[in-house]
Amino acid sequence: MSSWTRGIVIPMAVLSSLRPDWRLPERARVDELFKDPTRKTAAFDWSKQLISWKNVFLALDRGLKLYEKSPWKPLRQRALREAKSWMLNHLERTEGLAAIYPAMMNSIFALMALGHGPDDPLTWREIKEFSRFEVEEGDTIRMQQCVSPVWDTCIAMVALEEAGLPADHPSLVKAAEWMLSKQVLGPGDWQVKKQRRRTGRLGLRISQRFLSGRRRHRVCAHGAPAREVPRSPAHGRRYTPRNSVAAQHAEP
Repeated sequence: MSSWTRGIVIPMAVLSSLRPDWRLPERARVDELFKDPTRKTAAFDWSKQLISWKNVFLALDRGLKLYEKSPWKPLRQRALREAKSWMLNHLERTEGLAAIYPAMMNSIFALMALGHGPDDPLTWREIKEFSRFEVEEGDTIRMQQCVSPVWDTCIAMVALEEAGLPADHPSLVKAAEWMLSKQVLGPGDWQVKKQRRRTGRLGLRISQRFLSGRRRHRVCAHGAPAREVPRSPAHGRRYTPRNSVAAQHAEP
């Protein structure tokens, strides 16, 4: 399961278990999403083809819903504790869970379901981070999916180098040094299977300590200039980006 998916699914699992009941005002509707608003459950109709993947998943869905009605769930409380612990742990040292809209939104709702009201310092911090995605234009407001300065810098470096900009150009040198300063060398989820190796990763945003995607990491590793760049005043040494910790451990 990818890093972003973990960030989305785990808070959602907390919500699914606790089933908070928050009523929306009547005006808050999404009828425009349905072809026929009078038949909103049409997608859950059985397929006319008896043996089909749709019917398999519908049968599984109905079976799980029956299980939810059962009072006997021997592992539910343990699973809820583990999910809560994971989420709270991954909210530390980050600018929002997984630094992406769905995970951050789900984590706010999950915190509230767990008893952390909107005025709780932890919930308020996550709401504040989430509000950074808001874009107000006139009397409208929309949400960005994410902001990605680290990833965007990597992609810009790739584009500039492929366009012929020399690797020792001041702009690329400055970008490489900035990327180095954002490299995460501490513990993270990726170390579950690499406990004995020193690992380095680059996140999507500036402070994304635990989660890091393989695709993003590969782009960043290849985005660094291939040739040696001049000494950095900040580091006092020469830096060959492809020999950095992040580049050494880029996964194929």
